[in-house]
Amino acid sequence: MNFFQHFQNLQLIQYYSELKTDYQIVLSDTIQTIEHGTFDGCNIGEIHISKYVRYIEPGAFRDSEVGRFTIDAENPYYHSPANSNCIMAKHNAELIALGTNGNIPKAVKQIGTFSIWVSKLSES
Repeated sequence: MNFFQHFQNLQLIQYYSELKTDYQIVLSDTIQTIEHGTFDGCNIGEIHISKYVRYIEPGAFRDSEVGRFTIDAENPYYHSPANSNCIMAKHNAELIALGTNGNIPKAVKQIGTFSIWVSKLSES
């Protein structure tokens, strides 16, 4: 389900708090920035980050449960390593967000602000 399909020139998402859905959210190709608190307190089945998203502010997914993160393989800024359910910055290996039942990849060099806000971490 694309909640943003009617906004053809939307480049920035600022606040979409408390959204509860089991659907997949596909961000429009025009969105370039996801601001702090955009998905604060949301429970989302899946969210797809397009190749055009350039910046995800710290805390964009704060206090949220995301069943699955997917990121376009052509996105030059972010990726989600296999079996991790996370968003990781390519340029500095920073963990941006960790989804429900996510795993912190061994390649992570720094934990970003609010990236593990509601994560249920356990030692394995």
